[in-house]
Amino acid sequence: MKKIIISAIAAVMTCLSASAAEVILTTMAITAKNGDVVELQFIDEPIATFTDENVTFTDINEHTLVYPMADVEKITFKSTTHSAIEEIADDAAARFSIFVTKTAVTVDGMEAGSALNVYNLAGQLVASAIADAAGHAEASTESLGAGVYVVALPGHSFKFVK
Repeated sequence: MKKIIISAIAAVMTCLSASAAEVILTTMAITAKNGDVVELQFIDEPIATFTDENVTFTDINEHTLVYPMADVEKITFKSTTHSAIEEIADDAAARFSIFVTKTAVTVDGMEAGSALNVYNLAGQLVASAIADAAGHAEASTESLGAGVYVVALPGHSFKFVK
């Protein structure tokens, strides 16, 4: 039984890692032969100390749990990742398909009636288009000379080089 517990703890210790953006929290559940379950959570590598009669688990805050080896039915581990970075909702309405060619800037996925404006680096409006009912807008860039241009969409902008 000691070898199984040591192997399980060693496996968890090799899997634990943390970075500035996320914390891996490991929950260890000890199931006793009478069916009772005791859970410990570890932010850092847990420390297990074995004697002939007991196993002692210590967490990062030095909380300990002494458990008689004779009462242990099984020990299980579960790791979960907690991040300080919130997930970004998948907003299909915020997705654009943008195509820039030698002759035009084309955007699909815009809101109907929205403006697609192209500005030069001096801030002058040099081309524009209005999105149709399908969310498609195309501004001609054929007459523009070589240079860097800014495309402004509602809530978004990007640069391109011609």
